[in-house]
Amino acid sequence: MNMSSSSALIQQIYPFHDGWNVACFVILLLFILTILSLATLAFLYELLDCGCFTKTKTVHDLRRQRDEVV
Repeated sequence: MNMSSSSALIQQIYPFHDGWNVACFVILLLFILTILSLATLAFLYELLDCGCFTKTKTVHDLRRQRDEVV
């Protein structure tokens, strides 16, 4: 067994034998999870923005109502 075949065997058994490979993989995984979570939040925001909580009065109406009370 020569050096290149043992290196290939080690790389097949332990694909992340280098610390930098693990760090890059973790950073990439966190980046992908962040993008997916932001996309999910944006989708849920648009889905749940059904108008159930919208106010029917405008700022002008509120000012007029406040002026009438005084």
